[in-house]
Amino acid sequence: MKKNKLDIIEDSVKVVILPDSNGFTIAMIDAVQRNMSNEKYELIMTLARGLIDMARKEPDKVFRRGMRAFAKDREERKIKDRPVKKVIDFLDYLPGRKGKLS
Repeated sequence: MKKNKLDIIEDSVKVVILPDSNGFTIAMIDAVQRNMSNEKYELIMTLARGLIDMARKEPDKVFRRGMRAFAKDREERKIKDRPVKKVIDFLDYLPGRKGKLS
């Protein structure tokens, strides 16, 4: 059975990050366990709680990790936007033959 978008959103935990005068406030909005098994509910609640704990205890590491993730995303977009090389040099794939004519 395929779920519609509303069910997917309802079957989730929301981690909310808000700007604050001291930096940020982070909170978790509990999931409604309507269409989830106990295992799925426990999994997403534990992941969300772990994210919150890490952000509270080591915000500098989380921030740097976010910066690295943004940089990686930019690099992946650049690679994706490059033109595809349509000429294949088969000599590159033959061991010991590169640059030899015979």
